[in-house]
Amino acid sequence: ATAAAEPAAAAPAGPESLSLSFKSPSWVRIEDSAGKLLLSGVIQAGEHPVLSGKPPYSVFLGNAPAVSLEYQGKPVDLQPFLKGNDTARLSVPVKMSVSGG
Repeated sequence: ATAAAEPAAAAPAGPESLSLSFKSPSWVRIEDSAGKLLLSGVIQAGEHPVLSGKPPYSVFLGNAPAVSLEYQGKPVDLQPFLKGNDTARLSVPVKMSVSGG
């Protein structure tokens, strides 16, 4: 008989998970819709945190061009959210409103 699978401490990325990848150090603050702080502080280059909580996520990035963001395994385009100082503030999943409201 095989042993029962152990509960994973680092749970695999769930369907609602948010995955980040850092090309250079960047300041990050991410909360879920319940207001739970999931990640805050300076994250170093090469790190790949995977977060899970209740979407939508409130995301604030410093040095946003150095960050790749994926939601449900699909890349999130940060370009529309970039400010002149390389920060980005967005909600994920992104609500794309095509009508000018």
